[in-house]
Parts: sequence; C-alpha cells; structure tokens
Amino acid sequence: MRRALLLCGILLATACGSRRDTADIGAGMAPFDELKGIPFTVLRSGGARAMRRNIAPVMGVGLRETIGEHKVTYVVPVFDSTSGDWPVEAALVLAISATRSWASDSLARAEWMRSVSAITTSVGSAPQCLARARATDGVPTLAQFDRGDSLSLSAEFVASTLASDSTVIPAETQLVIRRGMLSSPAWTTAPCPSN
Repeated sequence: MRRALLLCGILLATACGSRRDTADIGAGMAPFDELKGIPFTVLRSGGARAMRRNIAPVMGVGLRETIGEHKVTYVVPVFDSTSGDWPVEAALVLAISATRSWASDSLARAEWMRSVSAITTSVGSAPQCLARARATDGVPTLAQFDRGDSLSLSAEFVASTLASDSTVIPAETQLVIRRGMLSSPAWTTAPCPSN
C-alpha cells in the first residue's frame, strides 16, 4: 500500500511538473488570459471540449470558439471530418491561435506592434522577427518568442487581401501558442520593428 502511494505521488509530481498554464505561455495576452488553468503542454481535444463550453468542431482544423473579438482555434493533427464529427478526444492540441479582424491595415499593424511590445515587456526578452520570403519589402510581419519547454508564442500581422471573387479579406492580427518555433522556407529573418 505504502509503495503504491509513493508511486502515485511520484507520477503526480512528474505530471504536474510538465504542465504549463496556457495564460502563462501566452504572456497574459487577451484572449489567452481567459484560458488560465488550462495546461497547454498536455492539452488534448477531449480536455479542451471539457473545459470550454462554447467550443465547436471545425473541419480540417480541430476546434474553435469565440472569446471577445477573437476567433480562438485549437489545432488538432489530422482532423478532416466532413460530417461535423468531433476530433478524437486523445488527439494532442498542437497550437492555439487567436485571430482578430481589423477595419484597416494600419489598425492591424498598430495592434500587432503593440502586442509585440507588450509581450516583450512581459517575457523580458526580444523576439525573433520574420518576414514572408516572397515579400518584396522585407518588412517583418511575425514576431515569435521562445517560451521554453519547446513552446513558442508568436504575434502576426496579416494585411488585407483581395480574394479571387473580388471580395476583400480584412486585415488580421493573430497570436499563436505552438509546440516548437516556426521555421520554414516561406519565412526569412528580418529586423524587428521599433515603436
């Protein structure tokens, strides 16, 4: 009995040591501050469903809910349901993104720069800034912060675009907590913006 209790205690301490609070990883930024108490490092699809009552399945992505003015998406691997099914409950959440639309590019860019500044102050370290490799101006649109434990927090500005059907897709800002750092040939390092 004593050995079983000791083993349970060791397992509990090990499990607790690897749990990182989503609000902490998100540097207290809205809407991640609303996810306080949710351990991102061990978050599974079923856990997100159990902890967030307004969450719904989204084909090809995972789960989504609205928090304030943000669309919050819980990215789950290999979720391609066409029937509205829920992702497998044991599927690990790979990232949580919070997207907000803006009336203009200038408003979105200003909010992005404010977010980068606030996160820099909160975490006490400078980000790695990236620009899209195809961008002709080389202006950074993404800043990512190493949050330890192979986790990162990034802030991105996406300018408005004209869709193929001539509708305007509004400018957006996006905050993303993800496993690992973003690296891809689609991105190149760039100097970080200054306020």
